Amino acid sequence: MSKAWISAFTGALAAMALIAGLAYANTSLQVQVRDAAGNPVANATVCAGTSSARASRGFGHTNANGVAVLNVADSSGPLVITAHSGTRGGQQSIPGSLTLATVTLPASGGPVCPDGTPTPTPGTVTIDRRAVQERADELARQPHPGVLGPINLNGERCFGAAGQGCSDTIGGVGTCIGGSCTINAGSWEHDECCVRNRDGGMCDGKFEEMAAVVGAGGPPQVCQAQFNKAFARVGTLLSWRRAVNFNTVNTTGNVDFAAYCAPAGTLMPAGEAGRFCCSRQARDLTGTEAGAVSLTNLRQLAGDTIRVCR
Repeated sequence: MSKAWISAFTGALAAMALIAGLAYANTSLQVQVRDAAGNPVANATVCAGTSSARASRGFGHTNANGVAVLNVADSSGPLVITAHSGTRGGQQSIPGSLTLATVTLPASGGPVCPDGTPTPTPGTVTIDRRAVQERADELARQPHPGVLGPINLNGERCFGAAGQGCSDTIGGVGTCIGGSCTINAGSWEHDECCVRNRDGGMCDGKFEEMAAVVGAGGPPQVCQAQFNKAFARVGTLLSWRRAVNFNTVNTTGNVDFAAYCAPAGTLMPAGEAGRFCCSRQARDLTGTEAGAVSLTNLRQLAGDTIRVCR
């Protein structure tokens, strides 16, 4: 999201921590790791390669939802996906063209990624809590005029991405790093809502709004529903990554569709495909794809049938 996000977003840090397990790439493989009972496994190591060189094509770690996004160096042939947590390990063989996979870990034993598989650092959120509080105090002293309807925009960078700006401001919390950002329907809609409603929920730097926005009470506000959607979807398969030019300034108040739309292979609620898929179209999941993700949880989160951007 834009700089309209509150820089004192301390209460949302837990959600942003979901991103820490993601590896970033334009073309990626999304892997969900589950235990024998079907529950997501957080902080599992995941690697892609062959049975003899398990991490030769990519690696990553799962986030709190048990999802890892791997930058696969070579997807031209079959892939062996290996995942392990402690001494529990499992694997799944998939065609190189598949963008979704699941690995189930047994109660004990099984294959593991090789020792020395690097731990990805992109996406780790480092917070200077003193700077956050100082910025919050500064914002609290500033007037917050309400502007409803007309666009009030001096220019936004990474406009449409989840988080504050391009994640390069002091005290800001964001999802952009290494030239790419996480985006979802909620972050897109919240940014567009905030430039028209500077006093909207989580638009104007009022830290006290956080409790109301995430559902802990308080009167509803304009832009609140859009923020809630963004907050809920960060770190799930309903978000996607795009390469973003951090120097580009948006002065239109509308997210640049071509630069931020969801690429082919992105999971998308059926009713949102026409607005957010780059092709404006989506297809049904194949049987293999449907078996690779927890569709029930995603349907509950989105309130809609889950499809795939064409």
